[in-house]
Amino acid sequence: MVPKPKKRAQEGTNYQAALDYAWEIFQKTDLKLQTERCGARPVYGEWKGGRGETEEDQGKGVERGGDRIQSEPSGIEVEFMGGRYLLSRGRSDVLSEGGEEVPIHYKILILHFFLYHNGEKPTGEWISFLDIKDGLLYSNIYKARTSLPLKFALKENPGILIEAAKNLGGRESKVGGDLSAVFEPFHNVPVAVVFWRGDEEFPPEVNFLFDRGIRDILPAEDVVVLAESLGREIRRYIRQRGS
Repeated sequence: MVPKPKKRAQEGTNYQAALDYAWEIFQKTDLKLQTERCGARPVYGEWKGGRGETEEDQGKGVERGGDRIQSEPSGIEVEFMGGRYLLSRGRSDVLSEGGEEVPIHYKILILHFFLYHNGEKPTGEWISFLDIKDGLLYSNIYKARTSLPLKFALKENPGILIEAAKNLGGRESKVGGDLSAVFEPFHNVPVAVVFWRGDEEFPPEVNFLFDRGIRDILPAEDVVVLAESLGREIRRYIRQRGS
């Protein structure tokens, strides 16, 4: 079992302390079990932008008469927003496949996803941010970082949301609103983006919805970062499409 902290590690503003605590938990975790639960991939040997040895490679080496068997992986590869990241055991760091520095709040999010995923598939039941524990506490910052920026980006051409979804590994959906799309930033962690066009009485509106199972994986602070990162990728696509 993965030891759960009495308080989730990201509470407060001390990100470095949160990150250090997450690594402490990582070192005590059954990596094989968690890798299976969250659809990650163990990496053996050197990781070169997503090209580390897998368990299958290890086996082939033994079959050829090699002696390079490594019982514990050197790291875990996790996919997030279409990119690959390595949770490096030796360096206690989160590395990106392109070599770019990973922001500390992304490191915490990726670690928490790996550490606390329970292996359950999505429930199929959608909830709002306010349905997540402590969601009300973070609601103002959540809205400022997620719904508002995306609403302004979509208001001139709402249909581009569907186009963005198809280009970011998502799909059009019928979750609600006038337009909606479902994305999967992490394995088995779907997030829906819902757009209402508005009318003479009400302005356009954007909302993010989450599968109910997210409440057992990520705390509210991480969900803010998750939705913010998804919104940023959609806005980036819109900018590139318009250029």
